[in-house]
Amino acid sequence: YVYICIMLNSYTFNAETTRILDFAKTNSVKLSFFANGTYLTKSANHEIIRRIHNEGHTLGIRGDFSAMSHQGLIDATWTLELQYQSILKDQTFRTNFYTPENRKFSQRDIALLNEIGYIPVFRYQSVIDSTTKNKTYDGVLLRVYMSEEGNNSSDTDDVINYITWGLQQGYKFAGLATNN
Repeated sequence: YVYICIMLNSYTFNAETTRILDFAKTNSVKLSFFANGTYLTKSANHEIIRRIHNEGHTLGIRGDFSAMSHQGLIDATWTLELQYQSILKDQTFRTNFYTPENRKFSQRDIALLNEIGYIPVFRYQSVIDSTTKNKTYDGVLLRVYMSEEGNNSSDTDDVINYITWGLQQGYKFAGLATNN
């Protein structure tokens, strides 16, 4: 399996996320999506989060917890979990995956996050470009940022074209959850 993790933040355009979800549904592909607190607090994004979940994709949390105390980290991650639960209207929902925002993390963060049940996800490559195909193999995880400037439709095209290529090569795509 190849694992693609898409970062959702305040720069992410829902029309582009919808294009990716439509493509994934048509091609029976599962992906992982990591949202930060800014993305989760905007009500305009809630329908996208529900769709991601309802279609069987993996949801994870994303944040910069590097300067927090142990209790601060627990409180911050739990706040994101509560936001997901509220959006999904499911008080039992819990994600097990975390990715650092802006590559800020420490061994302490990883240890604390593991202690409270999270699996950290680090990037292998942050964009899909002409070199990505040469770096593809079973088990590779691509953590993809949608462009932070202007319309990110070219990033969406890159993701869709890469998955299309991967399917033609016989790769399968899965979300990070073990039940995919």
